[in-house]
Amino acid sequence: MFAPAFRRPGVVVAIPRQLVLAHGDLPGKIPSGEYAARGSVPARAIVMVWYLIPIDVRWGRLELLVDAKTGQVHEGSRSSPGVRYAVIAAQEFVGDLCCT
Repeated sequence: MFAPAFRRPGVVVAIPRQLVLAHGDLPGKIPSGEYAARGSVPARAIVMVWYLIPIDVRWGRLELLVDAKTGQVHEGSRSSPGVRYAVIAAQEFVGDLCCT
């Protein structure tokens, strides 16, 4: 799985609930809060599509500390990198373009 990038946006596809499985359906395979498609999803079943486009990146930070007595380097505080995304809806209904 890849994170969205400036040249490769993330894509979120909405499909009817009856076409997906939830954590309760397959607890050992689907993590809590996530969904999985029941096999192939026909393009005509797509209700809506959104693109996640990165608009701002904040670099992570790692502090290295040198022990004055031993000269050993230790890890200090850190912060993870962060990305802000714009969520942009695709045209009204993608299914109409490919499946009539």
